[in-house]
Amino acid sequence: MRLYYGSIRIEGRARVPLKGPLLVVVNHPNSLLDAAAVLVAVPRPLSFAAKHTLFAMPVLGFVLRRLGAVPIYRPKDGGNMARANLETFREYIAQLRGGGAGVIFPEGLSHDDPELKPIRSGPSRIVLGAEQESEFQLGVHVLPVGLNFEPRQQFRGDVTIHIGEPFTVMDLHDRPRREAIREVQERIGQSLRPLVFHLDHIELEPLVRRVAEIYEEHQHGEGGAHRPVPRGELLRLVGTCLNHYLVADPEHIEELQKRVERCDRLTRRAGVTNEMLREKRRPFLAFARFLALGLGIAVGFPFFVWGCLTGLVPYRLAAELGRRWARDEGQTTLPLYRLLAGLVTFGVWWGLILFATYRWSNSWSVTAIQLVAMALCGLHARAYAAQIESWRERMGILFPLYRNRRKVERVAEARESVLVELEASRRRYFEEEGEPLIAPRRRKWWYRVPWRRLAVVVGLVATVGFLYGLRDRDVSELNVPSLWTTFRGAEAPVRVTADARGLAGILDAMLRLENEMRAIRADFRNTKSNYYEPKDNDRIRNLLRTYLVTRKELFRLTCFYRRWQDGPAELQPHAFLVAYGAALELCARGMQFLETFDGDDNAIGRINEAAPLWNIPGGSYDRIMQNLASTDVLDALAEARAQFEHWRSHGRFPKGEPWEKLVTGASRGGWLVNELGDKLLSYKFEAAWREMLDAGEEGRYRVQSVISTWMGDARVRTPESGDGLLAGEVEKLRPRLRPGDILIERRNWYLSNAFLPGFWPHAAIYVGGIDGVKFLGIADDPRVDAGLNANAMLLNREQPDVIEAISEGVVFTSLDHSVGGADALCVLRPKVPREQVAEAVARAISHHGKAYDFDFDFFSNDRLVCTEVVYSAYQGILHFELPEIMGRKTLPAIDIVRKWSEERSGPSPELEFVAFYDMDELRGTSFQADADALVETLDRPALTILQTQRGAPPFPGPGVYLLVASLAAAVFVFGPRRRRT
Repeated sequence: MRLYYGSIRIEGRARVPLKGPLLVVVNHPNSLLDAAAVLVAVPRPLSFAAKHTLFAMPVLGFVLRRLGAVPIYRPKDGGNMARANLETFREYIAQLRGGGAGVIFPEGLSHDDPELKPIRSGPSRIVLGAEQESEFQLGVHVLPVGLNFEPRQQFRGDVTIHIGEPFTVMDLHDRPRREAIREVQERIGQSLRPLVFHLDHIELEPLVRRVAEIYEEHQHGEGGAHRPVPRGELLRLVGTCLNHYLVADPEHIEELQKRVERCDRLTRRAGVTNEMLREKRRPFLAFARFLALGLGIAVGFPFFVWGCLTGLVPYRLAAELGRRWARDEGQTTLPLYRLLAGLVTFGVWWGLILFATYRWSNSWSVTAIQLVAMALCGLHARAYAAQIESWRERMGILFPLYRNRRKVERVAEARESVLVELEASRRRYFEEEGEPLIAPRRRKWWYRVPWRRLAVVVGLVATVGFLYGLRDRDVSELNVPSLWTTFRGAEAPVRVTADARGLAGILDAMLRLENEMRAIRADFRNTKSNYYEPKDNDRIRNLLRTYLVTRKELFRLTCFYRRWQDGPAELQPHAFLVAYGAALELCARGMQFLETFDGDDNAIGRINEAAPLWNIPGGSYDRIMQNLASTDVLDALAEARAQFEHWRSHGRFPKGEPWEKLVTGASRGGWLVNELGDKLLSYKFEAAWREMLDAGEEGRYRVQSVISTWMGDARVRTPESGDGLLAGEVEKLRPRLRPGDILIERRNWYLSNAFLPGFWPHAAIYVGGIDGVKFLGIADDPRVDAGLNANAMLLNREQPDVIEAISEGVVFTSLDHSVGGADALCVLRPKVPREQVAEAVARAISHHGKAYDFDFDFFSNDRLVCTEVVYSAYQGILHFELPEIMGRKTLPAIDIVRKWSEERSGPSPELEFVAFYDMDELRGTSFQADADALVETLDRPALTILQTQRGAPPFPGPGVYLLVASLAAAVFVFGPRRRRT
């Protein structure tokens, strides 16, 4: 039911008695689906009556018996039906006496007329019979339920279920039986009429439907927080209102009829559509919606095609079978037979597709994804057709809307008069009957979300987070105890003098470092240096490491002499001058460091990267800024400045070198404190802003890494062997490889192939294991030693044959794992001296343990992708051009093959061909091919339906031909036909 109908709304569910005997009486507009709707609405086990002929149908009869249905007989069917129904009544009575619940349709027949048919005596006999056998002490509740289907015969229509107030019949114990039966019939009719679409005069139906249509269009145009009332509910409410005025004020109905006729007359003459009236108030917004709808149609087309391929055949077939089966039973049974036929056609058709999917993919997960995709794309295909129709209508109204604006206004005024009259009717009905009509209903949750308030809340949270970022952060480098208090005697002056000389040397070194910083910044700004060049990166890291080492020493001096007042009295000025001079230099060089790289996001990003081999922690730039954005630091410097000025004025500081140099350096403390005070607020704001951005970026990256990891591991099809096509070629290939060779690999059927350019998606470097490292003479290289020792601690303990970047990070893998899992492979060898190959392999191993870069950005060096390992290893040795893809410089694996192809016939190629193993997916084998065949792979697609076989264009298999043929059959054989009038 919930799949077949677009929405099922249940009103008054709390009125259902959850215990005790219960007889549910329901109107009967939609054949057996009425019973299904009641089963959805009433939260109790129910048995119901069904026409006895339905039990003779093979499948349906079995389902009815399993649902606890009982047969009921109609007098027109002939035979002794009254005696047969007595047995049915006895079953109901027995069930009620046992505290159970049953459903019965008091109208007897299913019909689609806009009225409640006369109530039959069956329900009255059942409930009175149960009470009489219990001497009217049973307390059977009669629960009226009204069903409204609109459009009644349409797939994905709306269902509204109204549950009325239950009543009992125990007060009829002293009535004659015939009179009691009539009384119960009357009560059932009175309780059901307000719950269903009932007109006292059927002649009012055209007016009711037109008024409901006008009001429905008005609701869609208004929007707002309340969702539109469904058409079926509007019909019921308008019908109830007009039934009332047919007796209370017939002239009011005549006036409403005149206004509706005038509105329709003007609409026909002007050629105005409902869409024109809906969009007339906001024409510019209408044009924007038109463009957005067209964009949605373009984006959703592939899903529409897939939905048609997998769902159109069973959908059309179910519709045709439903029409044929319902010919003898009437149109009220059409939804039932269409639903039953759909269960069969979709079950068989989708079952065949799922069976073929599993046989092809050998994966339950892929089969489950196929099932979900077919269901969602099938529903999307139907909605997509409505989108196309809406887009066509909008295209046809936009220009007439501007050209015929006056006609549209006249029709809108006429329609508004109808709405005014209807609103007056609603208010009068409420005043006279005390019952609201067309009560507003809240929209679905995404409409009910107060987006403005949510935006305010998000803004407040962001503001609170920003204000929290303005806090004074703890300078952890200062959380070191002062050891100056432990020095006594002759050791103290020697130590403080030595540290003073060291500080004087640091002042000179920091001045040279400042000049070096400015020179590096100028070179990068003038493009003399490149962040992607290893030597330029090493230049930045060497500078940063020097600065951080010097900074660490300044922190040590500051902390060591921080408690200068607790040391020997005669050495207090000496200790103070060292501590104060070191603290001033920390702040001065920190401010100069921030100023040098301010505004250069690339430089800041590189400085913030962690470089373990250089002993550089991550977030260095941010940490320097956070240390300066501290009010405590500023207050301590201001206090120390006052102390320095006091002692200098009294001549307390020692003479000679290095003391005079330290005094001269400390003399700028006044300027520095003022400068830091002026910049403190800007440092705080920038530190808070960067902290917020980093938190958001970290959250985004985590989500992206989860999605990318899933996509990288997701396989559309899993071969039965589970291995790649090259599994049997590894041992034959091993003797042909040398350390430093570049391996370009392809694994078929991985979903990630569709998002990478070209046929070749992955690259790695062959190391050759311990023997290969020894062959290159780099076994004692610290970079290699650290990488191999880390590999020994890995859980999988792979042999270090190949180094590559996969979702787990930059790791060593065995040749069996790396190449044996591939389906195609090419090996390219750099034509460079052995010493350069050794350097490249050492560089590659130095990256071992780094994380995988799911941003695919070659700028960052703390996370790497597969081709970045190759690029960073051979950069400066080989010349790779980095294309810019989506605003980021990167190196697709296929570009390495393209570089070889373009240079192989030139005077100085940098790569030479070693081997190429092509694939034969259909036969499940791989084979050696020549260099010309490798060149051909540059034009192969990244992902095809059946994967490319020996470079030939991919042809669809029999399953694809079957789907296309079935789609054509569905269109031409079961295509839409003209409706009979």
